[in-house]
Amino acid sequence: MRAVVFGNREMGCACLEEVLRQGVEVPLVVTYPPDPGEAPGFRSLAEVASERGLSVAAPPDARGTRLLGAVRGARPDLILSFYYGHRLPASLLASPRIGAYNMHGSLLPRWRGRAPLPFVLLHGDRESGATLHAMVEEFDAGEIFGQERFAVDPRETATTLYRKTVDAAIRVLREALPALVDGRARGTPMDPALAVDTRPLMPLRELDVSATVERFDRTVRAFARPYPGARVPFGAGAAVVWDGEPVAGPVGIPLRLADGVYSVRRLGVEGGPEMDAASFLRRYPDATAALGQPPPGAPGR
Repeated sequence: MRAVVFGNREMGCACLEEVLRQGVEVPLVVTYPPDPGEAPGFRSLAEVASERGLSVAAPPDARGTRLLGAVRGARPDLILSFYYGHRLPASLLASPRIGAYNMHGSLLPRWRGRAPLPFVLLHGDRESGATLHAMVEEFDAGEIFGQERFAVDPRETATTLYRKTVDAAIRVLREALPALVDGRARGTPMDPALAVDTRPLMPLRELDVSATVERFDRTVRAFARPYPGARVPFGAGAAVVWDGEPVAGPVGIPLRLADGVYSVRRLGVEGGPEMDAASFLRRYPDATAALGQPPPGAPGR
C-alpha cells in the first residue's frame, strides 16, 4: 500500500509517523516551503520526512503540472492530507487508486474550513475532536471515515487544544487506516444542516478595552501559539497578548475592560520578543495606562 502524504507542522509529523508505523509506504511527502516566521515549538514535516529517507516536495501551493506529475509518478493508492491548507485540485484528488482523505481538526461538519481550532475556543464549544473524511471538490464536505471526540477544558488554549487534536488524530488513524487499506471502510455522509463554516480569522484577533472580559479572555486563548496572538493597541502601534486571566491578579498588568478587569501576564510589542508582565513594565512604564487604549481619533473614540 502506497500513500502520498500532504501535511504541515506537528499534525503532519505525528500522522506521517503513524502512517509509517502501520507499514504504509510513503513515496512522496508534500509540505510548505520553509517559513522563517513559523511559530516556534513545532517540528518541520520536511525535516521529519527527510530523516526517514522520504522524498519531499515543497511547492508554493498544490497547483501545477510538476506536482501532479510527481504525485502520479508515485503511483499512490491513497492521498492523505494532515493540516495541509492549500486546496487540492480535482486532478490530484483523482490520482490515487483508492481515494484521497483529509484529517480535519474539528467535529465535522462543525467548523468546516481553515483554522478551526480558534473558532472552537472563540465560541466556547465544550467538545472538539478530529475527523478523517474523504476529500471532494467542496472543502471539508466528503464522507466521514473516522472521528474522535474529546472535552474542551474551561481554560483550554489553542496550544493545548492543538496537542489534544493531534493525539485524537493519531487514534483516528489507528482505527480508520487499516480499514481503508483492506477495503473495509465505509463512509458516513455529513449532515449539511449541521454544517458551520469558519470565516476570515485574523480580524478576530483585534481587541481593545471596549471588549468584555469574556471576549478578551477567549480571544487570548484562541490565538495562543501556533496562532499569532491577540492584538491590542499600544501607543502608536500594537502589542500582542499571549497569556492572562480574567481576574485582577497579583502578577500581571491590569487591563480595565467594558465589564471588569483582565490581568495580562505575558505579552510583547508587535514584532518583538515575548515578555512577562514585570519585564514589559520595566521596559514600558506607561503600559498600564496605554495598553489596549485606541489612539486618539480612532473609530469609536
